[in-house]
Amino acid sequence: MRKSALAGALFLQLVPINLAFNQGMAGETTLTQSLAVPQILIENDPELDKILFDLFYDGNRSAGFEGIALPQQMPSMSASPFNAREFSAPDASPQPVPPSQSEMPPRRAKSTLILVQIDGLGYRQLLEAAKQGRAPNIAALIQNGQFQAAAYRNGIPTVTQAVQHAIFYGKLLPGNEWYSKKRRKEITGNEQELELTEESGILHGGSAYLSELSGGARTGADVNSLYMKDVRSQGTFLAILKELWNGGPLFLRYLLSHNPFVSLPKFFYHLVRDAWTLRNDFKEMGFNTEMDKKAPYFLSLIANLWTPIAVEGLKKAMRDEEPIAYMDFPSYDEEAHYYGSFSSQAFSALERIDKHIGELVETANQYGSRLLIFSDHGQTPTENFIKKYGKRFAQMADEALLQTNPASREGELVFLHVYSMGNIYAANFPGHMSLTDFEAGYPDLIQKLAAHPGVGMVAARDGEAVALFGKNGRKRLAKTGEALLLEGQDPLAPYRDEMATDKILGAQIANYLDIEESGDLVVFAPYENGATLDYNHKYSIISQHGGLGGDQMLPFVLYNPASLPLVPGEWLDARGLHQQLAALLKN
Repeated sequence: MRKSALAGALFLQLVPINLAFNQGMAGETTLTQSLAVPQILIENDPELDKILFDLFYDGNRSAGFEGIALPQQMPSMSASPFNAREFSAPDASPQPVPPSQSEMPPRRAKSTLILVQIDGLGYRQLLEAAKQGRAPNIAALIQNGQFQAAAYRNGIPTVTQAVQHAIFYGKLLPGNEWYSKKRRKEITGNEQELELTEESGILHGGSAYLSELSGGARTGADVNSLYMKDVRSQGTFLAILKELWNGGPLFLRYLLSHNPFVSLPKFFYHLVRDAWTLRNDFKEMGFNTEMDKKAPYFLSLIANLWTPIAVEGLKKAMRDEEPIAYMDFPSYDEEAHYYGSFSSQAFSALERIDKHIGELVETANQYGSRLLIFSDHGQTPTENFIKKYGKRFAQMADEALLQTNPASREGELVFLHVYSMGNIYAANFPGHMSLTDFEAGYPDLIQKLAAHPGVGMVAARDGEAVALFGKNGRKRLAKTGEALLLEGQDPLAPYRDEMATDKILGAQIANYLDIEESGDLVVFAPYENGATLDYNHKYSIISQHGGLGGDQMLPFVLYNPASLPLVPGEWLDARGLHQQLAALLKN
């Protein structure tokens, strides 16, 4: 789930362009209360009436979904990338269709590299959406032979900030949030990024939009890290003004480029309609946490306000010949969390994203820019740990600690989830705790945790090796992933697939344990019958990502080999993309 730099307060993005509101956002004021939706008066003009009706009515598809059979085993990374001839060409006549290779304009000396992230869209979901005609512009890129699509390994954890950090800086993070023993508090990837130099990020000299991390970019709009940096140096008020200054003109340009007499009413219509629909759906589905109640308004803002601003920002970067620019499309990921990754609602969000991508392709062709489209992770169906077992994972872990170590004190162990995995820290032990130390200080706790039905596997550091504990077996691995010892059933077996072999999974887990502030124990949720468990307690979601198992580990990359000769099959995790992009930018 994505946190915005200004959350609901960035309704004020509209202030610089003098859009009228009855009143600003305040407290828990609802969207319908705070917005003054303009009424369009049409007299004796049936043609305009029809145009507006057609524009406003987006032809929502049935909520039902009939899946097209997909191969049980995904192709290995060494196999040929997906070929668009596997599905029929969708009708993309209303959107710009990319020209063939021979029609492409020559790339300029100062060609901009545009990085477009579709948050949460897995490789299998991309194929399915293309087959259904729900992503015509993306499909057209592949069908004309110009672009190739391939799955890649993102590593763990499979969350946005961690994957972004690996791509931008070539370094792994423990998650979106984790516990710092040195600071004795929970910190986030945004805070961690503030300690890095801009020059170390791959976006240095460029811009970023609608992103958790800046990647070293100094300019952009709705970038959490940049906003936090401005708050620290200038205060909240000036930081908000700067955000308005950066985003307002871009939104104005979006309105003007799409006929403001149509785009402005359409904006208000979709803003209210989307929030209202989500709000009603969440009530019916019983999603009632505090974050669930705020999510409909936030998701509507993402799709209708922040996304157009980000798209215009990328267009500006191409016009200005910036070396590199990045944006994230979060809408598909957010819809998929609540409705499912193959749902009609999620694919409808992807359709809207695809239209924006059509605009970006057209601008890239005009200015000779290079385009890379990718996702950070996929999603795996999930059940919430709290709903299944009636308590939070941290409560269960505390109970297990008291049962095995009655003399233990409250707060001795700290648990922070990464959705379908989690970190357990011995708060008073400096640095990483070895398996020997942990078993001496907390005897039988690892076995107690591993035996719980809501746990699939527990990982710990065992000297220069990695120890894995399952319900009916344990395994010792070298840091390169090779098995050193297996007793009983293999704890890795449920997570294994063609792209995630034992050696690959072992190396990814070992790399995660090498992160400075990963937990003393790392807990992985079970993966059974294509689904996993979610340890989070803030959101009510049915599809998630974070740990091991299924589509959450299978994002995609869509690239032009002629201008971006990437080799996804060589990547153990998202740092592989960083290394190849850094080399290309350097040359």
